[in-house]
Amino acid sequence: MSVKQKQLFEFLQPLVQALGFELYWVEYGIYAGKINIRVFVDKNGLTSTDCANISRYIKAELVVANILGDDNYQLEVSSPGLDRSLFTLEHFKKAVGSDVDIKVRTAVDGKCNFNGKILDIDGDMILLSINFNETVKINFDNVQRANIKIDIKTLFKKKSDDK
Repeated sequence: MSVKQKQLFEFLQPLVQALGFELYWVEYGIYAGKINIRVFVDKNGLTSTDCANISRYIKAELVVANILGDDNYQLEVSSPGLDRSLFTLEHFKKAVGSDVDIKVRTAVDGKCNFNGKILDIDGDMILLSINFNETVKINFDNVQRANIKIDIKTLFKKKSDDK
């Protein structure tokens, strides 16, 4: 996480929590000479209206705090989605039992890409079940990218079971 990203996360976290949502992640970058801030918020039942309201609130607070120095920035507020990226060890802990795709920086057992189910988190180690009964341990610091893997058939089955 960059210094500016960390500063924004620490500034936004209490604001988003005060509205009853979880601040999941913040992305900060400069594209075509313009600052782009992507804020991912989470809560069961999050709606597009919630995102619009949070966006207006954050924008007003950023102006008052003058953290960015000017108003030449793009602010996006959205859900992390069902196939959310896992950025922190806390995200991995919440995803225990979920199917994931993980790409590592340095090969583990000769592989850089893993698909499996998170069995447990032990310290900084992610215990992943792959290939039926095979398990692999991946150090969190070695994770380059990770996403929850969504099975559409299972998702639709859950929706029809809820009715």
